[in-house]
Amino acid sequence: MVVSPLAWFLSLGIAIALLVLDVVYVGRRPHVPTTAECLRFLGLYIGLAVVFGLVVWRLWGAQHAGEFYAGWVTEYSLSVDNLFVFLLIMANDREIMGARINSRATNLVEDEPASAGLAG
Repeated sequence: MVVSPLAWFLSLGIAIALLVLDVVYVGRRPHVPTTAECLRFLGLYIGLAVVFGLVVWRLWGAQHAGEFYAGWVTEYSLSVDNLFVFLLIMANDREIMGARINSRATNLVEDEPASAGLAG
């Protein structure tokens, strides 16, 4: 498959523009996104990937479009898997931090009478 430099510049330019637009949009109004907002962005990015695959199909054939879709689905599923792992780590970290805070509080309460007895 031969891809012209123009196609590379267009693809990279559109990808960079989308990233900048996303960062500017999110950075301008930091907030906790609603489910509806998340679904809109999810639909936008999935739609863009489908359109890109259709353009690849039209210009370079079904084999290359199929390879794109296979790679995209694989990477997408791995990113969802990573989110699941991050959620597990964060949930576990919260429990660890809570245990540390509770153990320190318990140690402070247990140490208080002993130190009070030494001071008196």
